[in-house]
Amino acid sequence: MDDADLSIVDRRRGLHNRLGFAVQLISVRVVGRFLTDPRPAHHLGNRLPCQPFNRQRTP
Repeated sequence: MDDADLSIVDRRRGLHNRLGFAVQLISVRVVGRFLTDPRPAHHLGNRLPCQPFNRQRTP
């Protein structure tokens, strides 16, 4: 994901929404369609050792 993608993802409220949106964004680019089953996003969220997209911003 580039900075433009992260900017769009960062507009979502809550980490779970940001993660889900990011997973769908990548899914549609790689597979060519949105995921209809939310389990892959849930599985990924449970496996991540850190908070996704919680990055420091530079002014």
